[in-house]
Amino acid sequence: MKLTHCIKSKIIIIHPMGELVINHTRPFKSYITALLNDHQPLALIINCKDIECVDSAGIGAMLSISKETKMRNIGFACFQMHDNLYGVFDAVGLIQMIPIYRTEEEALAFFQASL
Repeated sequence: MKLTHCIKSKIIIIHPMGELVINHTRPFKSYITALLNDHQPLALIINCKDIECVDSAGIGAMLSISKETKMRNIGFACFQMHDNLYGVFDAVGLIQMIPIYRTEEEALAFFQASL
């Protein structure tokens, strides 16, 4: 899995590319935790466009990030989620816990409105 990020108005945007599966969850969570520690953002949003597949460990990683951001009082959301990934999130109940937006602009607007 390849991970990149950018920061816009104190909002970290993560762009994972590849499979969010057991072998990649530890580096995924570590990457995000380091960004949260270094930047203390208003929110963290994940671009899900290029997540090819997710397994139970990947779901666990997303849940862990959701809990960590909530504990730190940091907003958390996902955007540009393809139908298959949305179906997995829906099946395990994550869509009730993690806001999902169609576009980056929608996600940014939601968090920027609270500035």
